[in-house]
Amino acid sequence: MNVIKLVVVVLGISISNLALASKAVIVSDASIVDDDNYGIVIKAVDGEIRNRSQMRLDEGTYTLVLQTTKEPYGNGEPTMQGVSFEVAACTKYRISAQHKNRFSEDWELQIHEVTTIPGCNAEENTVSS
Repeated sequence: MNVIKLVVVVLGISISNLALASKAVIVSDASIVDDDNYGIVIKAVDGEIRNRSQMRLDEGTYTLVLQTTKEPYGNGEPTMQGVSFEVAACTKYRISAQHKNRFSEDWELQIHEVTTIPGCNAEENTVSS
């Protein structure tokens, strides 16, 4: 019975890897800049509500609604922005919200790193192991 379970697990991993093949990944990461840099929550993609700090997308251009994780001073909600974001297959984007200072609710989207996802081949639509 253990052999059958192992085969199912291995097949499950292979199927999930193929499902993720050639996807782009957007990851919120505010750990690398300064005290006025905050994470981002992806609130919506092309009008569909998502509410995630990481997102896998097919290659293409998307309208994203992004919200800073910085808590506002006083009453209110963290600020949001709509942006057009183009992603390439097999690419990881590390993004954050750069505020002017700790009192400011205004922020700009920062793309800190763009890397190729190891083992991903956009042309063949496969993930190698």
